[in-house]
Amino acid sequence: MGGKFGPLTVQSIAPDLVVCGNTDKHLAFRAGFEVDAERQRGTFTTEVQFLDTLGRAYFALVKPFHKRIIPALVSAPFPARARAEALGSQR
Repeated sequence: MGGKFGPLTVQSIAPDLVVCGNTDKHLAFRAGFEVDAERQRGTFTTEVQFLDTLGRAYFALVKPFHKRIIPALVSAPFPARARAEALGSQR
């Protein structure tokens, strides 16, 4: 693991789930993309853990954009470079 998917670090890859994230001293961010191959659907979930008051304040500013950015990210074609980097981290 440890490859990059955009600004996030790939933490685990399974056939039906990719988990990425970053942690700094203010907050921990995780993003999971789960695929249901039978239904040809996917689910994108984000989780933010605040580690201090500054992390909470930062996310309060980011949250309105987060709600717009995530759907745009998920609906965009999966970038070939990100796919290659994510798969390369498995090897």
